[in-house]
Amino acid sequence: MKWTKREKKFHKEMNAITEKYPECVIEAWTPTDFQEVVDNWAEEKEITKQELTEDECLGIANTLNAGFDANQGINWDVLNMAVESNVERYD
Repeated sequence: MKWTKREKKFHKEMNAITEKYPECVIEAWTPTDFQEVVDNWAEEKEITKQELTEDECLGIANTLNAGFDANQGINWDVLNMAVESNVERYD
């Protein structure tokens, strides 16, 4: 997937922080990752892919932040659940 200009800027800033604080670990999930989940669903259901809206992306990010569990972290399964709870068009 191709990053948006905003995601490129985000990753550039994240890299600068990582270089400044190499002893810290930073993990980031972006709308490109959210879209990948939705695209995979569309392929599985053999339906037309649709771009996520900004509101859906914000909802997914809020769900991930609100439900963060350091014992589990955020992985593709957790991401799938967050997307599922915010995107209804593939039900």
